[in-house]
Amino acid sequence: AGAAGEDARAKVLRVYLVALGGKWDEHEAQGLLEAFETVCGKVPAEAAKDCGLTHSTWTVSEAMIPDDVVVAPGGSKVTVSRLALVNALPRKASYDGVQGTVRSKRMQHGVMRVVTDWGHKPEVADKILNRMFGATLDVSGVGMTKLTEATTIEDGERFMKFKPRELMLMLEAWSDMPQHMHKVDGLRYVTRRQQGINHPLYGRTTAVSWPTNLDQSYQEYMDYSFNDDSYTARHLFIHEKTHFFWGRQWDDKLKHRWEKLSGWEREEDTAHGWLTKRATPFVSGYGSRNSPDEDMAESTAAYVLHPNLLQARSQSKYKFFVDAMMHGVRYLEKPDVSFKVEDKESSYRLPATVRDVRISVVGGPKEDKAEKPGVSFK
Repeated sequence: AGAAGEDARAKVLRVYLVALGGKWDEHEAQGLLEAFETVCGKVPAEAAKDCGLTHSTWTVSEAMIPDDVVVAPGGSKVTVSRLALVNALPRKASYDGVQGTVRSKRMQHGVMRVVTDWGHKPEVADKILNRMFGATLDVSGVGMTKLTEATTIEDGERFMKFKPRELMLMLEAWSDMPQHMHKVDGLRYVTRRQQGINHPLYGRTTAVSWPTNLDQSYQEYMDYSFNDDSYTARHLFIHEKTHFFWGRQWDDKLKHRWEKLSGWEREEDTAHGWLTKRATPFVSGYGSRNSPDEDMAESTAAYVLHPNLLQARSQSKYKFFVDAMMHGVRYLEKPDVSFKVEDKESSYRLPATVRDVRISVVGGPKEDKAEKPGVSFK
């Protein structure tokens, strides 16, 4: 047991076997301690075991470091960029006239990278996945045939292990979601299909979630999920998790409010049974041409990863997230390096709203016709 009044420097050494080298102030030490507590848990013996911890020395640096942390050969010396410790602890702040706190998850991500060796220790990644998010990569207890009997009826030969980078993108994306969305009813297993194999039902898709097929259900990701940049993969992990909230937790009242924001209407003649005549209040074309569920999944990912995009496309949707979905949690895009464009007129524009579309056809019954389209914007 820790002594009363134990400071962060002493506790991070006692529980997580981390000695702090160089100049750490108490605020920074506390930020690192809380990152370890979030990722590895607070129980000393369990935390060290679950995260595979051995004695190491962590030094803080003023330099910008890729991934915010670097581990020396041998694994016992870790260097952390001081930038990762800025706002690692919540501090008072004001945004849009609202008083609250601001914090960053960068140090938490840094700890995840170190203890999982950037995803090369899948057993540690799975421990984190289970404790933080209630999910697991291990389907051996149920078996793939049993897991897929209500969906695709397949054995384990059609699936593979996640690659290290893919595991890191999953952990980082889900940890970026607000605390009340870390765990969701029904999402127990996360699977990865064999490289280059299309989905048996949906063909060349990126991922599929099955929120309502089983009490303890699953997601499956294809290699197409990871063929683009890291932002796209993070977006996809948040998108797919949102389907479980839509299918398992959110009530009809909330869903109907969301449907009205984009003018969704039931239309049985469409592929997904939904149609909207609006074009602009969407963060992606995929969200606008499918269903309220897909629209919500796309918008949730944008709210977490690219809030400026959602604000630009629909102020009413952004406000809906703040007021009804996120328990007041807002996200800010704050790069380490930025530049200012001197311009007398702002380059920030909300998208135009189409007021009407006119198409006229000129020409007699036996003459060649000429079409004259016209569009008016608000």
